[in-house]
Amino acid sequence: KEIDPKILKEMKRKGLSHGMMAKILGVSRATILKRLDELRLR
Repeated sequence: KEIDPKILKEMKRKGLSHGMMAKILGVSRATILKRLDELRLR
């Protein structure tokens, strides 16, 4: 399941940690990091 880039950008803007993002989205931290890398957002 793809994570919406808009959501990731918004969370980054709010300064949430990767761990928090993962918790909120209900996915693993690794998934978040992989997705951020794909989108060049890390």
